[in-house]
Amino acid sequence: MSLIGARNVVSVVGLLLWASGTMAASLVSPVRRAAPPVPPALFRAAKAARTAAEQAGEESLFAGLPVSPLSSYTPPACVPGVPFSDVTCTTFFDPYIEQLFRDGITTGCGGGMYCPSAPVTRDQMALFVEHAIRGTGSWPPHIVTVYHREAAEPDSNANSGAELISMVAAIPSSGDEAPGQGNPWLVRLGPGIYDLGTSTLQLPAYVSLEGAGEDSTAIEASGYSLSGYGTLMLSGISDVHDIGVYNLGGNTYDIAIVVAGSDNQLVHVTAIGTSSSDATGTAVGIYAGSGSDVTVKGSRVFTTVQVALNTYGVESVGSVVGISDTAISAGGASASGASYGAYCSGGALSVTNGTTIEVSDGAQPVGIHIDGTVGTNIIRDSLINVFDNNTIGALDLDGGDAILQDDDLYSYKNAVRTSGSASIEINNSRVVGLTTWITNGAGATAKAGASLLSGTTNNAGTLTCGGNYSSSYAPLGNACP
Repeated sequence: MSLIGARNVVSVVGLLLWASGTMAASLVSPVRRAAPPVPPALFRAAKAARTAAEQAGEESLFAGLPVSPLSSYTPPACVPGVPFSDVTCTTFFDPYIEQLFRDGITTGCGGGMYCPSAPVTRDQMALFVEHAIRGTGSWPPHIVTVYHREAAEPDSNANSGAELISMVAAIPSSGDEAPGQGNPWLVRLGPGIYDLGTSTLQLPAYVSLEGAGEDSTAIEASGYSLSGYGTLMLSGISDVHDIGVYNLGGNTYDIAIVVAGSDNQLVHVTAIGTSSSDATGTAVGIYAGSGSDVTVKGSRVFTTVQVALNTYGVESVGSVVGISDTAISAGGASASGASYGAYCSGGALSVTNGTTIEVSDGAQPVGIHIDGTVGTNIIRDSLINVFDNNTIGALDLDGGDAILQDDDLYSYKNAVRTSGSASIEINNSRVVGLTTWITNGAGATAKAGASLLSGTTNNAGTLTCGGNYSSSYAPLGNACP
């Protein structure tokens, strides 16, 4: 990344405003985005305009989606670098590569690459064709298809939710047909809203969920009194894609998606946790529990509260979470509460590939909080933007290790805070705080190189700077601001 190059509009506009001394009044407000309205209202408006014949046509079309390699279909939307780093989504063929990977027909050429221009030998072709004809451990799965059913009462979709829960509950838990490593299942949902009421949808291990598009298919439910319960709950080895998942609030914990077990993946998913009616409550978009892991790609996560205490976009407790090409927004926490874009405690976190995190409200809004983690946390090629009275930091590192590479961090007050035995490396990034670019605690170690640093320094630990620049692009050499 070139320091002077325009990686994004926010960075360029912000730096010009800082140089002119008007950042406080003008920087964040123009780019601040409120959390969107709850999408089911939009779905209902669109649904009301469809005739019965159109609805039947949609159901018929959805029923014709393929269950064999010989059927015609529309491949998944391509995300650059997902799942292979050399797939750029610039050719007609790229979306089909992701589908081959999902189906287990190919794992690429090694090193996370697909090698799309490399020739295929006859022995390699034999493996491709055999997998496509006879299937693999990942494909074709057992497929359960659920359609959105109109209820007798206007805007009531409870029957669709009940049908969905019933069909998932009917998946056998033992015997030859039970989901397993060589026997995966897929639950496919047609367009519409699947209202679970006060229930939750629990996917067994080795069962995946597919919608007709995150703006076309949604499941929704109310809040819960117990942490670890959400609208959608994953048990492991699950791939959820092209769907919206909403928790509409109303209790102590309002969580959209709860992740348990290993090898979970969310692709093109919108997860929204809305306000709680409990003044001590919490809203969460995605919650990953102890011992679990999840990859979030090309998705949207929003949380907002009105009377609740705390809000988390992604909350990870003792889990491994990877987030790429995803937009996260958290806000609305009470004056005594906190808003977090991503919160990781006791696990590991990576935030990469153009992810954006915007956080506001509460006593201490924080973009990313990391503590007590295992291994090095990676934040790369991402934007973290924190509004309001943030004295902790856009990045708060408490006792963990992290690397910032090619990132943009902006804060109304403090950009980075380290504490405990934390260690951080900042490379080729913009780190800007209206008051302080870093608060480096006693016992913490921080290194910054080839980066743009704006704000004062508050250092009680070990801090090393080299080859950095000020907000006006003046070379700082090895000095810290």
